[in-house]
Amino acid sequence: MTASARSRDQPLSRARRAENGSSTPSSSSSTASIRRHSSGSVFIARLLLRKQPGSDSSAPRPGMMLRGVAETGAARFRVLHRICRNRRDQPRGCQAWTQQERPFIGARRDNKEEKPMADIILHHYWLSPYAEKIRRILGFKNLAWNSVEIPLMAPKPDLVALTGGYRKTPVLQIGADIYCDTDCIARVLERLQPEPTLFAPGTEALSYMLGPWQSELFWSAVALAGTSGDVFPEGFVEDRDKMIPGGLDIEKMLIEIPATRDRLRSKLGILEGLLAGGSPYLFGDHASLADFSMFHPLFAPKSLGSVAEVLTPYAAVNAWLERIEAFGHGTFTQIDSSEAIEVARQSTSATATAADAGDPSERKPGDRVRIVHESFGNDPVEGEIVSSSAQQISIRREDERAGEVVVHFPREHYVILGS
Repeated sequence: MTASARSRDQPLSRARRAENGSSTPSSSSSTASIRRHSSGSVFIARLLLRKQPGSDSSAPRPGMMLRGVAETGAARFRVLHRICRNRRDQPRGCQAWTQQERPFIGARRDNKEEKPMADIILHHYWLSPYAEKIRRILGFKNLAWNSVEIPLMAPKPDLVALTGGYRKTPVLQIGADIYCDTDCIARVLERLQPEPTLFAPGTEALSYMLGPWQSELFWSAVALAGTSGDVFPEGFVEDRDKMIPGGLDIEKMLIEIPATRDRLRSKLGILEGLLAGGSPYLFGDHASLADFSMFHPLFAPKSLGSVAEVLTPYAAVNAWLERIEAFGHGTFTQIDSSEAIEVARQSTSATATAADAGDPSERKPGDRVRIVHESFGNDPVEGEIVSSSAQQISIRREDERAGEVVVHFPREHYVILGS
């Protein structure tokens, strides 16, 4: 199916749909260079090579030992930049990658027709591991969706117009309902398209209980991927540094590289043991949310030659990764962020008012609150409670551009404060 055909097959309600990107493939060498870029690569090489506050520019820095690999990464980034620069006819430079150029796109299942939904809009960027988790779920459910590519770093004015301050990736939009955090997004996709299910009998609670374990796997993989030397745009590391309370301890991260590798190997060994029993997926014959949650932490190291070797001994893990990749990303159409904002403005939230009768803080619909993540990112979102439960809270807010929207958060890992 061509890009233009995808656009015709998916009319976007209440907003003009933009054409999808060029279908001209890039050279194989350019594609290979792009594939080596992953969001896990920022934390060590890029950080350690920047000038430390109060330091002499000529003095040795801890990152000197990584200069060679960082220069290699810089060369890779220049290839990426050159391709972006050549796409001046596309909004915001690099929004319209071709199917061949997009990193980590698996083949979409072509034995089933895609299932059009109420317009699903995913706000994301292609190098985000967390967005990759949701893109693979969209492929698993064979869904058609609309892609809004957002900046890698602040400012993100169009995204914030919808969320009220939350700027992490990804964010899912359906009309005037805005869903933050992958746990929340997975639940709404399951509700919209129950089959194939993310929760085979007996697996839903286990999938969510694995959250802390997959978080440890993610940060170990990301820290290790940082040693590859791939370099992101100027300011990216500083942006992420601001999102972590107390900032990033560069010296500690460098010292802990061997321990980080050991932790990652330990967790990969556990995964290998689970998968080596013959089941194609973590909980048996059918993929579940647990598979996608465990897949995305390995999104970064799998693509980097200098780090991917850590995966080599684990045959069952590698076969499992290929099975998840085979789900693809579903069928998507590129649209502009201004169109997504207009969709929100012309829509009405489908969220019904509901109180959490068991809330120990006795919060109720109409109360004004602020919501912030407990550890990563400190941008509170303020609004009026519409609906709440033990698992989720939804707040209404008004924006001069997006109009009235309802923003949804999971309860776990988020702190609810009085307004």
